[in-house]
Amino acid sequence: MPFYQTILPCLVLLCLTALPATKATAQEAAAPPSAIVGDYEPSPAYPFGRLNPEAPPETAQFAFMLGEHDCVDRIFNQNDGSWKEVAKIWNGRSFLNGYAIRDDTWRSDGVYTSNIRKYDAEAGKWIVTFFSNGSAAPSVWEGGKEGDEIVVSRDGEGPQGPYTARLMFHDVNDAGFEWKMDILAGGQVLPWWTSSCKRRR
Repeated sequence: MPFYQTILPCLVLLCLTALPATKATAQEAAAPPSAIVGDYEPSPAYPFGRLNPEAPPETAQFAFMLGEHDCVDRIFNQNDGSWKEVAKIWNGRSFLNGYAIRDDTWRSDGVYTSNIRKYDAEAGKWIVTFFSNGSAAPSVWEGGKEGDEIVVSRDGEGPQGPYTARLMFHDVNDAGFEWKMDILAGGQVLPWWTSSCKRRR
């Protein structure tokens, strides 16, 4: 028997077997985008997204960041002891279908940053991953709620030795929030950076 006559029935059977899978794949491809992306991502109805009710309840601690904010930053210049003032936009939205929060900033001096904030329920703390256009490598900050403030920090090594950078959100309300960064080094607390933000929407 010629080879093609031997292989032909097998090819037909293979094609028939694959048809249901092909049909299912086509149905999945035709699913509405909302079913794929998730109900808690930003949408026309919820432009900044929503928190997923299945996320750790502590995720709501950063819900105040959802929206658009106009900010004024004051940054310390360690060379001459002066403070530089710059304008900033700080916007936040839900991320990972409401299991996390992502916020982005644009500063008038050309510095752009992004944070991904996700609560680690097992460890009982916030994990914040920070990105900046000035650095290829992200940095990771950890912390949690301390009274009425949210505090995250990370350790580093500078020219003068080890230090701890500490970030604090405070005076949070419907109209906006305050933020500051301190450097703890050599037994001193050095004010380094502040941000005063007013909600636009």
